[in-house]
Amino acid sequence: PMAITVIYGLLFASLLTLILLPVLYSLFDVKKNTEQKAPVNTNTSASFGDEEAMSKGGVL
Repeated sequence: PMAITVIYGLLFASLLTLILLPVLYSLFDVKKNTEQKAPVNTNTSASFGDEEAMSKGGVL
């Protein structure tokens, strides 16, 4: 009986931690998700020597 209790306790705790908590976090994290939506940079005239692009990690 003790082994069965421990096994079901571990299964319940794992499901709670791996499934339920991330779902609840994503539901209550609405403020952060709406603020981070930034416009996409459509500037295609940048060259590889562009200092601004290189200061952003080399991403054009």
